[in-house]
Amino acid sequence: MKLRRASKFQESEPALPLINIIFLLLIFFMIAGVLAESPPFPVSPPGFEEKGEEGETQNLRLYVSAEGAFALGSEELPRAAVLERLGATEAAPQPLDIVADKEADAAALVTLMRELREAGRSELRLIVQEGAG
Repeated sequence: MKLRRASKFQESEPALPLINIIFLLLIFFMIAGVLAESPPFPVSPPGFEEKGEEGETQNLRLYVSAEGAFALGSEELPRAAVLERLGATEAAPQPLDIVADKEADAAALVTLMRELREAGRSELRLIVQEGAG
Protein backbone atom coordinates (compact mmCIF):
# COMPACT_ATOMS: atom_id res chain seq x y z
CA MET A 1 0.00 0.00 0.00
CA LYS A 2 1.33 3.34 -1.05
CA LEU A 3 0.66 6.35 1.26
CA ARG A 4 1.15 9.94 0.34
CA ARG A 5 3.33 12.04 2.54
CA ALA A 6 2.07 15.36 3.76
CA SER A 7 3.79 18.08 1.84
CA LYS A 8 5.81 20.65 3.71
CA PHE A 9 4.11 23.51 1.86
CA GLN A 10 0.44 24.08 2.46
CA GLU A 11 -1.59 25.82 -0.17
CA SER A 12 -2.64 29.29 0.92
CA GLU A 13 -6.28 30.32 1.08
CA PRO A 14 -7.46 31.99 -2.11
CA ALA A 15 -7.77 35.76 -1.65
CA LEU A 16 -10.07 36.41 -4.62
CA PRO A 17 -13.38 35.84 -2.74
CA LEU A 18 -12.24 38.21 0.00
CA ILE A 19 -11.37 40.90 -2.53
CA ASN A 20 -14.78 40.45 -4.19
CA ILE A 21 -16.55 40.94 -0.86
CA ILE A 22 -14.50 44.07 -0.11
CA PHE A 23 -15.42 45.62 -3.47
CA LEU A 24 -19.09 44.73 -3.05
CA LEU A 25 -19.12 46.42 0.37
CA LEU A 26 -17.38 49.46 -1.09
CA ILE A 27 -19.98 49.78 -3.85
CA PHE A 28 -22.83 49.28 -1.36
CA PHE A 29 -21.61 52.08 0.91
CA MET A 30 -20.99 54.41 -2.02
CA ILE A 31 -24.60 53.97 -3.17
CA ALA A 32 -26.20 53.94 0.28
CA GLY A 33 -24.09 56.85 1.53
CA VAL A 34 -26.24 59.60 -0.03
CA LEU A 35 -28.82 60.28 2.68
CA ALA A 36 -29.37 64.06 2.62
CA GLU A 37 -31.30 65.83 -0.09
CA SER A 38 -29.60 68.69 -1.87
CA PRO A 39 -31.39 71.96 -2.62
CA PRO A 40 -32.25 72.77 -6.24
CA PHE A 41 -30.29 76.03 -6.08
CA PRO A 42 -27.19 77.02 -4.06
CA VAL A 43 -28.03 78.01 -0.47
CA SER A 44 -25.40 79.24 1.97
CA PRO A 45 -26.98 79.51 5.46
CA PRO A 46 -25.57 81.91 8.06
CA GLY A 47 -23.37 80.46 10.77
CA PHE A 48 -23.43 80.17 14.54
CA GLU A 49 -21.06 78.86 17.19
CA GLU A 50 -23.19 76.65 19.48
CA LYS A 51 -24.02 73.00 18.81
CA GLY A 52 -27.63 71.99 18.18
CA GLU A 53 -29.42 68.90 19.42
CA GLU A 54 -27.98 65.53 18.39
CA GLY A 55 -30.07 62.87 16.68
CA GLU A 56 -32.78 65.07 15.18
CA THR A 57 -35.05 63.50 12.59
CA GLN A 58 -35.23 64.78 9.04
CA ASN A 59 -38.10 67.29 8.76
CA LEU A 60 -39.71 68.92 5.77
CA ARG A 61 -37.35 71.61 4.41
CA LEU A 62 -38.13 74.95 2.80
CA TYR A 63 -35.18 76.47 0.92
CA VAL A 64 -34.96 80.25 0.31
CA SER A 65 -32.32 81.56 -2.11
CA ALA A 66 -30.60 84.94 -2.01
CA GLU A 67 -32.73 86.03 -4.97
CA GLY A 68 -35.96 85.11 -3.16
CA ALA A 69 -36.69 81.80 -4.92
CA PHE A 70 -38.40 79.06 -2.89
CA ALA A 71 -38.15 75.27 -2.94
CA LEU A 72 -40.07 72.78 -0.85
CA GLY A 73 -37.81 69.73 -0.58
CA SER A 74 -36.25 69.47 -4.03
CA GLU A 75 -39.17 71.07 -5.92
CA GLU A 76 -38.97 74.76 -6.84
CA LEU A 77 -42.26 76.57 -6.22
CA PRO A 78 -43.53 80.16 -6.26
CA ARG A 79 -44.22 81.79 -2.89
CA ALA A 80 -48.02 81.45 -3.17
CA ALA A 81 -47.76 77.73 -3.95
CA VAL A 82 -45.45 77.17 -0.96
CA LEU A 83 -47.89 78.91 1.40
CA GLU A 84 -50.84 77.00 -0.11
CA ARG A 85 -49.12 73.62 0.14
CA LEU A 86 -47.86 74.19 3.70
CA GLY A 87 -51.21 75.64 4.81
CA ALA A 88 -53.15 72.53 3.77
CA THR A 89 -51.67 70.20 6.38
CA GLU A 90 -52.82 67.51 8.74
CA ALA A 91 -53.99 68.16 12.31
CA ALA A 92 -50.48 67.90 13.80
CA PRO A 93 -48.00 69.16 11.19
CA GLN A 94 -44.37 68.15 11.45
CA PRO A 95 -41.78 70.85 12.18
CA LEU A 96 -40.66 72.87 9.16
CA ASP A 97 -36.93 73.51 8.69
CA ILE A 98 -36.20 76.75 6.82
CA VAL A 99 -32.82 76.88 5.11
CA ALA A 100 -32.29 80.46 3.93
CA ASP A 101 -29.26 81.87 2.15
CA LYS A 102 -27.27 84.28 4.31
CA GLU A 103 -27.78 86.95 1.64
CA ALA A 104 -31.60 86.54 1.66
CA ASP A 105 -33.69 89.55 2.75
CA ALA A 106 -34.27 89.21 6.51
CA ALA A 107 -37.50 91.25 6.50
CA ALA A 108 -38.96 89.03 3.77
CA LEU A 109 -37.94 85.95 5.75
CA VAL A 110 -39.66 87.24 8.92
CA THR A 111 -42.80 88.00 6.87
CA LEU A 112 -42.71 84.49 5.40
CA MET A 113 -42.37 82.95 8.86
CA ARG A 114 -45.34 85.03 10.12
CA GLU A 115 -47.44 83.88 7.14
CA LEU A 116 -46.47 80.25 7.78
CA ARG A 117 -47.52 80.53 11.44
CA GLU A 118 -50.86 82.04 10.35
CA ALA A 119 -51.27 79.11 7.91
CA GLY A 120 -51.02 76.65 10.81
CA ARG A 121 -47.31 75.86 11.09
CA SER A 122 -46.65 76.06 14.81
CA GLU A 123 -43.02 74.89 14.82
CA LEU A 124 -40.54 76.59 12.47
CA ARG A 125 -36.77 76.07 12.63
CA LEU A 126 -34.26 78.33 10.93
CA ILE A 127 -31.26 76.18 9.94
CA VAL A 128 -27.83 77.78 10.22
CA GLN A 129 -24.35 76.47 9.53
CA GLU A 130 -22.14 75.78 12.54
CA GLY A 131 -18.90 77.71 12.71
CA ALA A 132 -19.46 79.73 9.52
CA GLY A 133 -18.88 83.42 9.81
